[in-house]
Amino acid sequence: MANNLKPKIEIIPLKKKVIAGKSSKMDFLVRITAPKSELETQRPKLNLGLVLDRSGSMSGSKIQKATEAAVYCLDQMLETDRFSLTVFDNEIDIIVPSVHPKNRAKIKSAISRIDARGTTALHSAWVEGGRQVAAHMDSKMINRVLLITDGLANEGETNTDVIVSQAKGLYERGISTTTIGVGNDFNEELLVPMSQAAGGNNWFVESANDFQRIFETEMEGLVRERFTSVLMDIKPEDSVKIADIINDFDKDFESKYILPNLVDEESLDIIVRTKLSAKDKGIHPVFTIDLEWNFIGNDKKQSVAEMASIEYARKEEADKEKPNFEVKKVIKLLEAARIKRQAIEYLDQGDYVASSQALQSMAPVMRELAEEYDDKELAAEADYLDDFSEKVQHEKQRAYSRKSLRYASINRQRGKKTK
Repeated sequence: MANNLKPKIEIIPLKKKVIAGKSSKMDFLVRITAPKSELETQRPKLNLGLVLDRSGSMSGSKIQKATEAAVYCLDQMLETDRFSLTVFDNEIDIIVPSVHPKNRAKIKSAISRIDARGTTALHSAWVEGGRQVAAHMDSKMINRVLLITDGLANEGETNTDVIVSQAKGLYERGISTTTIGVGNDFNEELLVPMSQAAGGNNWFVESANDFQRIFETEMEGLVRERFTSVLMDIKPEDSVKIADIINDFDKDFESKYILPNLVDEESLDIIVRTKLSAKDKGIHPVFTIDLEWNFIGNDKKQSVAEMASIEYARKEEADKEKPNFEVKKVIKLLEAARIKRQAIEYLDQGDYVASSQALQSMAPVMRELAEEYDDKELAAEADYLDDFSEKVQHEKQRAYSRKSLRYASINRQRGKKTK
């Protein structure tokens, strides 16, 4: 597998020119795109551990669709991959120990016999799924646990901070975790930070019928995931201040931004908000992006750098510059992600009117921009904000609204999209 591929970094200012001799503010779009690779020859092997909740609340269509999704997952794997399936309620059973998926009929028969019962020993089951993956861990493979649950951790270890810390530790040893929350009763404040700390994805299955869509997206991403442990450092020039990174990424102990894993041909959009000092006319550097990562199959850290610059010009020239629509669009979508988090905070405080108003305040901004540029994505975002500004005011819709807002916000910030 070739390992000399590098992500492409594009840096685009909202406007190309600012006024010379005057301090100013400017937003920059940093677009990081993983290159295309030949999947037939470069598709990494998978070492996958499914961990499936079979507690009583999963009965009916949930467990049926979840097991169908597990079968779908199995069907996408090669005989050189590894697959395991751990199920749990208050008890934990290893239905399929880690194996090469050669005897698919036998594995599918075991999956078909899973039924729902009992309470939720989430932590212990996740640990066991991790053990199944760890037993055959290989740096040349994608080593991942997929945790699927519709409930709360109410057996064994239940402390969120402890579980998230353990998930981070497992990731540092080379095993990532994706979490899939089902319905309205699971704890998103555990599953979201757990997957973020563990270098995986987080998905919200709103209804049982969404399982197939989520698994398609997850599996497609897995076989195209090459760049892991991605870190970004921003080095401003002496006269520049980095005012904000609107994506709100976490930082590591060296204050580098922790980015999600990169998938072939998919872009991660980041908005860097700067304050620029007054300078003479001409093109001046603003900041440098240093990106580093591990490539699947190569433990050595790799890196690339790109510099941002801006032109200082006469006031007449700078005033003629129109904002770049693509940059403007990303800014508004990320600002909407922040508004969704703010709406969640109001929900948690019991201020449902304020939650509704926060969402409502952003909707016309999105709609105006959508109409100006005839943009369907912005129009859909405006509709979403309008819809949920109403939902959060209704008691029966609040649990669902909180989850939808949480997942929509975090996945926008991290550039994750479902089909």
